[in-house]
Amino acid sequence: MGVAETLRRLEDEARANIRTAFASSEEPSPSQVENNHCPECQETAARFAGRPWDQISVATLLNPRPSIGLLTPAAFKYHVPALMLACIEAPHELDVLPDSLIASLSPPNAMATGDAAERLNFTAAQSGAIVAFLRVFELRQRIDSGLAEDTLELAPVTRPLVPRHSLLVCACRLPR
Repeated sequence: MGVAETLRRLEDEARANIRTAFASSEEPSPSQVENNHCPECQETAARFAGRPWDQISVATLLNPRPSIGLLTPAAFKYHVPALMLACIEAPHELDVLPDSLIASLSPPNAMATGDAAERLNFTAAQSGAIVAFLRVFELRQRIDSGLAEDTLELAPVTRPLVPRHSLLVCACRLPR
């Protein structure tokens, strides 16, 4: 199997895993999504508030791109499947959003504390879907790095990614 076929297979598996694992996610209440710290926090919260995750499209995430780091833990956990699916579908159009999402899902030293721990409290099935998503982007990163096709085929896709971009986000404290 070639690299393109491997990537397509990983993308298909990730999409299926994401849709299945998050199908019964319960939508957070408006108060759990609300973030009134600053105008950017309000705009980000408003972009996702009251929208079922399966109705968030790539277009929803463009112009301007939301700062997903400003989502409350409940809003992030609920909308993460939409973010992953959009990133698989349109990584270039979403610019740094895939890197921001990968960074949000990959805490330093695999240790999440405080709000990050709350944001990353997923079921085993949801965690498996997230790993499938990360595998897609690891293979894409290897392809972008120009690794030889035979190297790509033999290399296991198991490590978390290091984001390529450093993002500035609001230094606010999200409501608990």
